[in-house]
Amino acid sequence: MAGPLAGLCAVPVPAGQATRRPTSWQAEVFTLRAWISDRERTVADAFRLRHLTGEDLAFAALRRYLQSRPRLARLAEVARPLRARSALSAALRILQS
Repeated sequence: MAGPLAGLCAVPVPAGQATRRPTSWQAEVFTLRAWISDRERTVADAFRLRHLTGEDLAFAALRRYLQSRPRLARLAEVARPLRARSALSAALRILQS
């Protein structure tokens, strides 16, 4: 798969496995596992884990998010407790300039 999320593979969580969010999906980025629950959380996680996945993936996820009905207030709200808000704000300033 080519594109900004190359290497990202979403698989359903097995039914017998206890999860915090039963409607969540698991994704494996190379050898890293991450939960995918909504678009804003996925972008915030990409920035939170950019030291593992790379900044290119984080910027690509943000660019793709901005192309389809972005909810920036919700993105900031989700990113704050994950300590990804400052990195996201800086990336937004760069992409919007």
